[in-house]
Amino acid sequence: MSDDLFVIRTFSNTAEANLAEAVLEANGIPSTLISDDAGGMMPWLHSLHPIRLMIAPPPLIFGIPLAIALYENQSKPFAILEPRYGRIGGVALVAVAVVLMGAAMIQFIRAHTAIIPNRTTTALVDSWPYSMSRNPIYLGLAIVYVGISLYFDTLWPFLLLPLVLIVIQRGVIDREERYLEGKFGDDYIDYKMRVRRWL
Repeated sequence: MSDDLFVIRTFSNTAEANLAEAVLEANGIPSTLISDDAGGMMPWLHSLHPIRLMIAPPPLIFGIPLAIALYENQSKPFAILEPRYGRIGGVALVAVAVVLMGAAMIQFIRAHTAIIPNRTTTALVDSWPYSMSRNPIYLGLAIVYVGISLYFDTLWPFLLLPLVLIVIQRGVIDREERYLEGKFGDDYIDYKMRVRRWL
């Protein structure tokens, strides 16, 4: 699935058409399923403006502000810890994040569903670490961000972190959750009731 949708074409079966309709509705674009003469299904768009299912890849949302902050630290150092402790803590946090994200990706592979956010989701995963957090990969990226900041002993990235989390929340997670609610319905709503968004 492309992250930019302009026009939805005729589909070969109702399931694919329903999925397309759910994506459109999740992003605030009204659509109606109609049958053509061949019996296919085609969502009719009331708006032909393009939509983006996420504003940018999550690693870039974390990585670009982090790179900017580390660059700023070169000319204006802003230390927060004794360097030795920062390096130890930073390495430990990155190791935890790698385990967390690796476990999340393994669950996707076992469920035979897409890892990349803009690809079609075919299964609702709720095994650990998804039983602990609805977004363990994004949580892992946030932990990596903090770990690298500690490793380089600088406060600059922490000043940008609230903005980064707001962008992830509004530009990625909220859109994903609307899509998943449209696709899985009550099953996903029940999952949201059981598991926190972050921790």
